[in-house]
Amino acid sequence: MVFPDKFLTHLLSCPGFDQERFVAAHELKPPVSLRLNDNKKYAHSFLTKVPWSENGYYLAERPQFVFDPLFHAGAYYVQEASGMFVEYILKQIPEINQQLKVLDLCAAPGGKSTIIASVITEESLLVSNEIIKTRISVLKENLTKWGKTNVVVSNNDPVDFKSLPEFFDLILVDAPCSGSGLFRKDKASMQEWSEENVFHCQKRQKRILNDILPSLKVGGKLIYTTCSFSKEENEDIVQYLITESGMSVEQLNIPSEWNIISTEFGHRFYPDKLAGEGFFACILRKNIENKSQGDIGSGSYMPYAAASLEEVNNITPYIINPEKYIFFIFKDSIFSIQKEFYNTIKKLASCLRVVQAGTEIGKLIRGELIPAHAFVMSKLLNTAIPAIEIDELTAIQYLRKENILINTDKSGWAICTYQNIPLGWIKILPNRVNNYYPVDWRIRK
Repeated sequence: MVFPDKFLTHLLSCPGFDQERFVAAHELKPPVSLRLNDNKKYAHSFLTKVPWSENGYYLAERPQFVFDPLFHAGAYYVQEASGMFVEYILKQIPEINQQLKVLDLCAAPGGKSTIIASVITEESLLVSNEIIKTRISVLKENLTKWGKTNVVVSNNDPVDFKSLPEFFDLILVDAPCSGSGLFRKDKASMQEWSEENVFHCQKRQKRILNDILPSLKVGGKLIYTTCSFSKEENEDIVQYLITESGMSVEQLNIPSEWNIISTEFGHRFYPDKLAGEGFFACILRKNIENKSQGDIGSGSYMPYAAASLEEVNNITPYIINPEKYIFFIFKDSIFSIQKEFYNTIKKLASCLRVVQAGTEIGKLIRGELIPAHAFVMSKLLNTAIPAIEIDELTAIQYLRKENILINTDKSGWAICTYQNIPLGWIKILPNRVNNYYPVDWRIRK
Protein backbone atom coordinates (compact mmCIF):
# COMPACT_ATOMS: atom_id res chain seq x y z
CA MET A 1 0.00 0.00 0.00
CA VAL A 2 1.33 3.42 -0.96
CA PHE A 3 0.43 6.01 1.65
CA PRO A 4 -0.07 9.72 0.88
CA ASP A 5 2.95 12.02 1.02
CA LYS A 6 3.90 13.04 4.57
CA PHE A 7 1.30 10.69 6.10
CA LEU A 8 3.70 8.37 7.97
CA THR A 9 5.94 11.17 9.18
CA HIS A 10 2.78 13.00 10.29
CA LEU A 11 2.03 10.10 12.66
CA LEU A 12 5.50 9.73 14.20
CA SER A 13 4.56 11.78 17.28
CA CYS A 14 1.35 9.84 17.93
CA PRO A 15 1.30 7.71 21.11
CA GLY A 16 1.91 4.04 20.40
CA PHE A 17 2.73 4.46 16.71
CA ASP A 18 5.05 1.77 15.33
CA GLN A 19 5.73 2.58 11.68
CA GLU A 20 7.07 -0.80 10.57
CA ARG A 21 4.25 -2.82 12.11
CA PHE A 22 1.68 -0.22 11.04
CA VAL A 23 2.72 -0.47 7.39
CA ALA A 24 2.77 -4.27 7.51
CA ALA A 25 -0.75 -4.37 8.99
CA HIS A 26 -2.07 -2.33 6.08
CA GLU A 27 -1.05 -5.10 3.69
CA LEU A 28 -3.49 -7.47 5.40
CA LYS A 29 -7.21 -7.81 4.79
CA PRO A 30 -9.29 -5.99 7.40
CA PRO A 31 -11.30 -8.19 9.77
CA VAL A 32 -15.07 -8.52 9.31
CA SER A 33 -17.28 -8.11 12.35
CA LEU A 34 -20.89 -7.71 13.34
CA ARG A 35 -22.87 -6.99 16.48
CA LEU A 36 -25.97 -9.01 17.35
CA ASN A 37 -29.27 -7.37 18.28
CA ASP A 38 -30.01 -8.73 21.75
CA ASN A 39 -33.74 -8.18 21.14
CA LYS A 40 -33.74 -10.47 18.08
CA LYS A 41 -31.83 -13.54 19.17
CA TYR A 42 -31.24 -16.48 16.87
CA ALA A 43 -29.03 -19.56 16.76
CA HIS A 44 -25.59 -18.75 15.37
CA SER A 45 -22.15 -20.33 15.09
CA PHE A 46 -19.97 -17.26 15.65
CA LEU A 47 -17.07 -18.16 17.92
CA THR A 48 -14.58 -15.31 18.08
CA LYS A 49 -15.78 -12.46 20.28
CA VAL A 50 -14.88 -8.81 19.96
CA PRO A 51 -13.35 -8.34 23.43
CA TRP A 52 -14.97 -4.99 24.27
CA SER A 53 -18.47 -5.81 23.00
CA GLU A 54 -20.90 -8.22 24.65
CA ASN A 55 -22.60 -9.06 21.34
CA GLY A 56 -19.75 -8.36 18.91
CA TYR A 57 -18.20 -11.16 16.81
CA TYR A 58 -15.54 -11.57 14.15
CA LEU A 59 -16.32 -13.54 11.01
CA ALA A 60 -13.86 -15.77 9.20
CA GLU A 61 -14.73 -14.11 5.89
CA ARG A 62 -17.12 -11.50 4.55
CA PRO A 63 -20.37 -13.06 3.31
CA GLN A 64 -22.88 -11.38 1.01
CA PHE A 65 -24.92 -9.79 3.76
CA VAL A 66 -27.47 -8.50 1.27
CA PHE A 67 -28.65 -12.10 0.71
CA ASP A 68 -29.01 -12.91 4.39
CA PRO A 69 -32.63 -12.39 5.52
CA LEU A 70 -31.46 -11.89 9.10
CA PHE A 71 -29.49 -8.83 8.01
CA HIS A 72 -32.70 -7.24 6.70
CA ALA A 73 -34.58 -8.29 9.82
CA GLY A 74 -32.23 -6.27 12.02
CA ALA A 75 -30.91 -9.35 13.81
CA TYR A 76 -27.41 -7.87 13.62
CA TYR A 77 -25.53 -4.79 12.47
CA VAL A 78 -22.38 -5.07 10.37
CA GLN A 79 -19.93 -2.86 12.21
CA GLU A 80 -16.20 -2.31 12.37
CA ALA A 81 -14.92 -3.82 15.61
CA SER A 82 -13.05 -0.80 16.95
CA GLY A 83 -16.19 1.34 16.76
CA MET A 84 -17.94 -1.15 19.06
CA PHE A 85 -15.74 0.22 21.87
CA VAL A 86 -18.47 2.83 22.41
CA GLU A 87 -20.47 0.02 24.07
CA TYR A 88 -17.69 -0.54 26.60
CA ILE A 89 -17.47 3.18 27.34
CA LEU A 90 -21.21 3.44 27.93
CA LYS A 91 -21.19 0.51 30.33
CA GLN A 92 -18.43 2.20 32.35
CA ILE A 93 -20.67 5.22 33.06
CA PRO A 94 -22.15 4.82 36.58
CA GLU A 95 -25.39 6.62 35.63
CA ILE A 96 -26.07 4.51 32.53
CA ASN A 97 -28.87 2.56 34.26
CA GLN A 98 -30.72 5.74 35.18
CA GLN A 99 -33.31 7.62 33.11
CA LEU A 100 -31.24 9.67 30.68
CA LYS A 101 -31.61 11.91 27.66
CA VAL A 102 -28.89 10.97 25.17
CA LEU A 103 -27.81 12.60 21.90
CA ASP A 104 -25.88 10.94 19.08
CA LEU A 105 -24.99 14.09 17.16
CA CYS A 106 -23.43 12.75 13.93
CA ALA A 107 -25.37 9.51 13.79
CA ALA A 108 -25.67 8.20 10.20
CA PRO A 109 -25.55 5.44 9.17
CA GLY A 110 -26.61 4.47 12.70
CA GLY A 111 -24.13 1.94 14.06
CA LYS A 112 -23.30 3.82 17.23
CA SER A 113 -26.94 4.81 17.72
CA THR A 114 -27.88 1.12 17.74
CA ILE A 115 -25.20 0.57 20.39
CA ILE A 116 -26.62 3.37 22.54
CA ALA A 117 -30.18 2.14 22.06
CA SER A 118 -29.13 -1.33 23.22
CA VAL A 119 -27.31 -0.11 26.33
CA ILE A 120 -29.57 2.61 27.77
CA THR A 121 -32.69 1.75 29.73
CA GLU A 122 -36.16 1.70 28.20
CA GLU A 123 -36.93 4.73 30.38
CA SER A 124 -34.18 6.71 28.61
CA LEU A 125 -34.57 8.62 25.35
CA LEU A 126 -32.10 8.67 22.46
CA VAL A 127 -32.03 11.53 19.97
CA SER A 128 -30.24 10.25 16.87
CA ASN A 129 -29.28 13.29 14.80
CA GLU A 130 -27.74 13.52 11.38
CA ILE A 131 -26.46 16.82 10.02
CA ILE A 132 -26.53 15.86 6.32
CA LYS A 133 -30.08 15.55 4.98
CA THR A 134 -29.24 12.96 2.32
CA ARG A 135 -28.05 10.52 5.01
CA ILE A 136 -31.27 10.62 7.04
CA SER A 137 -32.96 7.82 5.09
CA VAL A 138 -30.27 5.23 5.85
CA LEU A 139 -30.25 6.30 9.50
CA LYS A 140 -34.02 5.86 9.77
CA GLU A 141 -33.83 2.47 8.03
CA ASN A 142 -31.15 1.08 10.33
CA LEU A 143 -32.84 2.33 13.48
CA THR A 144 -36.21 1.01 12.31
CA LYS A 145 -34.70 -2.45 11.76
CA TRP A 146 -33.08 -2.33 15.20
CA GLY A 147 -36.59 -2.03 16.63
CA LYS A 148 -36.20 0.22 19.67
CA THR A 149 -39.19 2.41 20.59
CA ASN A 150 -37.44 5.15 22.60
CA VAL A 151 -35.63 6.85 19.70
CA VAL A 152 -36.10 10.20 17.97
CA VAL A 153 -34.46 10.92 14.61
CA SER A 154 -33.62 14.54 13.78
CA ASN A 155 -31.86 16.47 11.02
CA ASN A 156 -30.09 19.48 12.48
CA ASP A 157 -26.84 21.40 12.50
CA PRO A 158 -25.06 21.31 15.87
CA VAL A 159 -25.76 25.01 16.40
CA ASP A 160 -29.51 24.26 16.45
CA PHE A 161 -29.09 22.44 19.75
CA LYS A 162 -28.19 25.68 21.52
CA SER A 163 -31.96 26.06 21.77
CA LEU A 164 -31.86 23.20 24.29
CA PRO A 165 -29.51 24.44 27.04
CA GLU A 166 -28.51 21.94 29.74
CA PHE A 167 -30.83 19.36 28.15
CA PHE A 168 -28.83 16.15 27.58
CA ASP A 169 -27.19 13.92 30.17
CA LEU A 170 -24.91 12.28 27.62
CA ILE A 171 -23.73 13.28 24.15
CA LEU A 172 -21.77 11.22 21.63
CA VAL A 173 -19.86 13.15 18.98
CA ASP A 174 -18.45 10.75 16.39
CA ALA A 175 -16.81 13.66 14.65
CA PRO A 176 -16.30 14.08 10.91
CA CYS A 177 -12.58 13.55 10.39
CA SER A 178 -9.83 12.93 7.85
CA GLY A 179 -10.62 9.19 7.95
CA SER A 180 -7.09 7.84 8.06
CA GLY A 181 -8.13 5.07 10.43
CA LEU A 182 -10.11 3.45 7.62
CA PHE A 183 -7.47 3.51 4.87
CA ARG A 184 -7.21 -0.28 4.96
CA LYS A 185 -10.94 -0.61 4.25
CA ASP A 186 -11.25 2.36 1.90
CA LYS A 187 -8.10 2.85 -0.11
CA ALA A 188 -9.75 5.50 -2.29
CA SER A 189 -10.04 7.80 0.73
CA MET A 190 -6.25 8.05 0.89
CA GLN A 191 -6.34 10.34 -2.14
CA GLU A 192 -8.20 12.94 -0.08
CA TRP A 193 -5.75 12.94 2.82
CA SER A 194 -3.39 15.87 3.39
CA GLU A 195 -2.07 17.76 6.38
CA GLU A 196 -4.16 20.71 5.25
CA ASN A 197 -7.28 18.57 5.38
CA VAL A 198 -6.38 17.36 8.88
CA PHE A 199 -6.30 20.95 10.13
CA HIS A 200 -9.49 21.73 8.25
CA CYS A 201 -11.15 18.81 10.05
CA GLN A 202 -9.77 19.98 13.38
CA LYS A 203 -11.32 23.41 12.85
CA ARG A 204 -14.67 21.82 12.01
CA GLN A 205 -14.47 19.54 15.06
CA LYS A 206 -13.92 22.53 17.34
CA ARG A 207 -16.89 24.32 15.80
CA ILE A 208 -19.14 21.28 16.28
CA LEU A 209 -18.09 20.86 19.91
CA ASN A 210 -18.47 24.54 20.73
CA ASP A 211 -21.97 24.49 19.28
CA ILE A 212 -23.14 21.35 21.05
CA LEU A 213 -21.64 21.74 24.55
CA PRO A 214 -24.27 24.26 25.78
CA SER A 215 -26.91 21.53 25.45
CA LEU A 216 -24.98 19.16 27.78
CA LYS A 217 -25.85 19.35 31.45
CA VAL A 218 -23.21 20.28 34.00
CA GLY A 219 -22.00 16.92 35.26
CA GLY A 220 -23.02 15.31 31.98
CA LYS A 221 -20.69 13.18 29.87
CA LEU A 222 -19.34 13.74 26.36
CA ILE A 223 -18.01 10.78 24.37
CA TYR A 224 -15.72 12.02 21.59
CA THR A 225 -14.59 9.64 18.85
CA THR A 226 -12.96 9.75 15.43
CA CYS A 227 -11.66 7.25 12.87
CA SER A 228 -8.48 9.27 12.44
CA PHE A 229 -4.93 8.60 13.63
CA SER A 230 -3.97 12.28 13.63
CA LYS A 231 -3.06 13.76 17.00
CA GLU A 232 -4.52 17.09 15.85
CA GLU A 233 -8.01 15.54 15.60
CA ASN A 234 -7.76 13.48 18.77
CA GLU A 235 -5.53 14.39 21.73
CA ASP A 236 -5.30 18.03 20.67
CA ILE A 237 -9.09 18.28 20.57
CA VAL A 238 -9.36 16.77 24.06
CA GLN A 239 -6.73 19.22 25.32
CA TYR A 240 -8.76 22.02 23.73
CA LEU A 241 -11.91 20.91 25.59
CA ILE A 242 -10.01 20.80 28.87
CA THR A 243 -8.43 24.22 28.39
CA GLU A 244 -11.27 26.13 26.78
CA SER A 245 -14.34 24.49 28.33
CA GLY A 246 -13.07 23.27 31.68
CA MET A 247 -13.88 19.64 30.93
CA SER A 248 -12.11 16.72 32.56
CA VAL A 249 -11.23 13.31 31.19
CA GLU A 250 -12.93 10.29 32.75
CA GLN A 251 -10.46 7.43 33.03
CA LEU A 252 -11.47 3.95 31.90
CA ASN A 253 -10.29 0.62 33.26
CA ILE A 254 -9.18 -1.24 30.12
CA PRO A 255 -7.62 -4.73 30.19
CA SER A 256 -4.03 -4.62 28.97
CA GLU A 257 -4.50 -7.71 26.78
CA TRP A 258 -6.78 -5.71 24.48
CA ASN A 259 -3.67 -3.79 23.28
CA ILE A 260 -5.49 -0.46 23.22
CA ILE A 261 -3.08 2.45 23.64
CA SER A 262 -4.34 4.59 26.53
CA THR A 263 -3.02 8.01 27.51
CA GLU A 264 -4.27 10.81 29.76
CA PHE A 265 -6.24 12.14 26.76
CA GLY A 266 -7.97 9.03 25.43
CA HIS A 267 -7.63 5.63 23.81
CA ARG A 268 -6.10 4.70 20.46
CA PHE A 269 -6.76 1.66 18.29
CA TYR A 270 -4.05 0.57 15.83
CA PRO A 271 -4.62 -2.24 13.28
CA ASP A 272 -1.16 -3.66 14.01
CA LYS A 273 -2.00 -4.12 17.69
CA LEU A 274 -5.56 -5.49 17.63
CA ALA A 275 -8.22 -6.85 15.30
CA GLY A 276 -9.80 -3.60 14.23
CA GLU A 277 -9.27 -0.39 12.30
CA GLY A 278 -7.94 2.97 13.42
CA PHE A 279 -10.08 4.60 16.10
CA PHE A 280 -9.83 7.16 18.90
CA ALA A 281 -12.20 7.52 21.84
CA CYS A 282 -12.36 9.63 24.97
CA ILE A 283 -15.04 10.35 27.57
CA LEU A 284 -15.12 13.73 29.28
CA ARG A 285 -17.18 15.32 32.06
CA LYS A 286 -18.66 18.81 31.77
CA ASN A 287 -17.79 20.74 34.93
CA ILE A 288 -18.93 24.30 34.30
CA GLU A 289 -21.88 25.96 32.60
CA ASN A 290 -21.21 27.39 29.15
CA LYS A 291 -21.11 31.17 29.04
CA SER A 292 -23.35 31.62 25.99
CA GLN A 293 -26.58 29.88 25.14
CA GLY A 294 -28.91 30.10 22.17
CA ASP A 295 -32.46 31.36 22.09
CA ILE A 296 -35.18 28.93 23.00
CA GLY A 297 -36.89 27.72 19.86
CA SER A 298 -40.52 28.38 19.15
CA GLY A 299 -42.80 26.95 16.49
CA SER A 300 -42.83 23.26 15.71
CA TYR A 301 -40.88 21.73 12.83
CA MET A 302 -42.88 18.54 13.38
CA PRO A 303 -46.62 19.03 12.93
CA TYR A 304 -48.41 16.31 14.86
CA ALA A 305 -51.66 15.87 16.75
CA ALA A 306 -52.96 13.40 19.28
CA ALA A 307 -54.71 10.38 17.78
CA SER A 308 -58.49 10.30 18.17
CA LEU A 309 -60.22 7.88 20.53
CA GLU A 310 -61.49 5.93 17.51
CA GLU A 311 -57.98 5.64 16.09
CA VAL A 312 -56.58 4.52 19.42
CA ASN A 313 -59.30 1.94 19.89
CA ASN A 314 -58.56 0.50 16.44
CA ILE A 315 -54.87 -0.06 17.08
CA THR A 316 -54.53 -0.90 20.77
CA PRO A 317 -55.73 -4.53 20.34
CA TYR A 318 -52.50 -5.20 18.45
CA ILE A 319 -50.12 -3.58 20.96
CA ILE A 320 -48.49 -5.01 24.07
CA ASN A 321 -49.27 -2.85 27.12
CA PRO A 322 -50.90 -0.01 25.15
CA GLU A 323 -51.48 1.91 28.39
CA LYS A 324 -47.76 2.74 28.43
CA TYR A 325 -47.92 4.75 25.18
CA ILE A 326 -49.17 8.01 23.74
CA PHE A 327 -50.45 7.78 20.15
CA PHE A 328 -50.15 10.71 17.75
CA ILE A 329 -50.53 11.51 14.07
CA PHE A 330 -47.54 12.53 11.98
CA LYS A 331 -47.65 12.75 8.18
CA ASP A 332 -51.02 10.93 8.12
CA SER A 333 -49.66 7.95 10.03
CA ILE A 334 -50.12 6.88 13.64
CA PHE A 335 -47.00 6.79 15.83
CA SER A 336 -46.48 5.69 19.42
CA ILE A 337 -44.08 6.87 22.09
CA GLN A 338 -43.80 6.06 25.79
CA LYS A 339 -45.96 8.41 27.84
CA GLU A 340 -43.03 9.70 29.87
CA PHE A 341 -41.39 11.05 26.70
CA TYR A 342 -44.37 12.97 25.37
CA ASN A 343 -43.49 16.38 26.83
CA THR A 344 -39.85 15.86 25.85
CA ILE A 345 -40.93 15.15 22.27
CA LYS A 346 -42.96 18.35 22.21
CA LYS A 347 -39.95 20.26 23.51
CA LEU A 348 -37.67 18.75 20.87
CA ALA A 349 -40.18 19.45 18.11
CA SER A 350 -40.35 23.10 19.12
CA CYS A 351 -36.62 23.51 18.54
CA LEU A 352 -35.49 20.92 16.03
CA ARG A 353 -36.36 19.31 12.71
CA VAL A 354 -37.69 16.04 14.08
CA VAL A 355 -38.20 13.59 11.22
CA GLN A 356 -39.29 10.56 13.24
CA ALA A 357 -40.28 10.00 16.86
CA GLY A 358 -41.04 6.68 18.46
CA THR A 359 -42.52 3.88 16.36
CA GLU A 360 -44.74 4.19 13.31
CA ILE A 361 -47.78 1.94 13.83
CA GLY A 362 -49.53 2.47 10.51
CA LYS A 363 -52.49 4.17 8.84
CA LEU A 364 -56.19 3.70 9.39
CA ILE A 365 -58.06 3.46 6.11
CA ARG A 366 -61.83 3.02 6.40
CA GLY A 367 -61.39 1.66 9.91
CA GLU A 368 -58.72 -0.90 8.95
CA LEU A 369 -55.15 -0.63 10.20
CA ILE A 370 -52.59 -0.77 7.37
CA PRO A 371 -49.59 -1.61 9.53
CA ALA A 372 -46.20 0.06 9.10
CA HIS A 373 -42.96 -1.88 8.70
CA ALA A 374 -41.57 -0.24 11.85
CA PHE A 375 -44.42 -1.81 13.83
CA VAL A 376 -43.38 -5.36 12.97
CA MET A 377 -39.70 -4.57 13.55
CA SER A 378 -40.45 -3.39 17.08
CA LYS A 379 -41.41 -5.34 20.21
CA LEU A 380 -44.76 -3.54 20.41
CA LEU A 381 -46.73 -6.09 18.42
CA ASN A 382 -48.64 -8.69 20.42
CA THR A 383 -49.52 -12.23 19.39
CA ALA A 384 -52.90 -11.35 17.87
CA ILE A 385 -51.31 -11.34 14.41
CA PRO A 386 -50.33 -14.79 13.06
CA ALA A 387 -46.69 -15.42 12.17
CA ILE A 388 -45.79 -17.59 9.18
CA GLU A 389 -42.29 -19.07 9.05
CA ILE A 390 -40.77 -19.12 5.55
CA ASP A 391 -37.64 -20.72 4.12
CA GLU A 392 -34.57 -18.91 2.85
CA LEU A 393 -35.56 -18.91 -0.84
CA THR A 394 -39.02 -17.55 -0.08
CA ALA A 395 -37.47 -14.97 2.26
CA ILE A 396 -35.22 -13.68 -0.52
CA GLN A 397 -38.21 -13.47 -2.87
CA TYR A 398 -40.11 -11.58 -0.20
CA LEU A 399 -37.21 -9.16 0.37
CA ARG A 400 -37.07 -8.55 -3.38
CA LYS A 401 -40.75 -7.61 -3.06
CA GLU A 402 -41.73 -10.39 -5.42
CA ASN A 403 -44.86 -12.50 -5.26
CA ILE A 404 -44.53 -15.39 -2.84
CA LEU A 405 -46.49 -18.61 -2.40
CA ILE A 406 -47.59 -19.65 1.08
CA ASN A 407 -49.56 -22.78 1.93
CA THR A 408 -51.77 -21.77 4.84
CA ASP A 409 -55.38 -21.72 5.92
CA LYS A 410 -54.88 -18.30 7.52
CA SER A 411 -56.24 -15.12 5.95
CA GLY A 412 -55.77 -11.41 6.40
CA TRP A 413 -52.69 -9.73 7.89
CA ALA A 414 -49.76 -11.93 8.87
CA ILE A 415 -46.07 -11.64 9.64
CA CYS A 416 -43.39 -13.35 7.58
CA THR A 417 -40.66 -14.72 9.85
CA TYR A 418 -37.31 -16.27 9.12
CA GLN A 419 -35.71 -18.31 11.91
CA ASN A 420 -38.58 -16.94 14.01
CA ILE A 421 -37.50 -13.31 13.49
CA PRO A 422 -39.99 -11.01 11.74
CA LEU A 423 -39.14 -9.89 8.20
CA GLY A 424 -42.29 -7.88 7.47
CA TRP A 425 -45.97 -7.87 6.63
CA ILE A 426 -48.04 -9.83 4.17
CA LYS A 427 -51.78 -9.86 3.58
CA ILE A 428 -53.23 -13.25 2.65
CA LEU A 429 -56.16 -13.04 0.25
CA PRO A 430 -58.22 -15.89 -1.28
CA ASN A 431 -56.22 -15.96 -4.52
CA ARG A 432 -52.89 -14.30 -3.71
CA VAL A 433 -50.51 -12.97 -1.07
CA ASN A 434 -49.81 -9.25 -1.04
CA ASN A 435 -46.20 -8.37 -0.19
CA TYR A 436 -45.90 -5.28 2.04
CA TYR A 437 -42.12 -5.10 2.30
CA PRO A 438 -41.00 -1.44 1.88
CA VAL A 439 -40.29 -0.82 -1.79
CA ASP A 440 -37.29 1.42 -1.09
CA TRP A 441 -35.60 -1.29 0.99
CA ARG A 442 -36.02 -4.20 -1.39
CA ILE A 443 -33.07 -6.28 -2.59
CA ARG A 444 -32.24 -5.04 -6.08
CA LYS A 445 -29.46 -7.49 -6.95
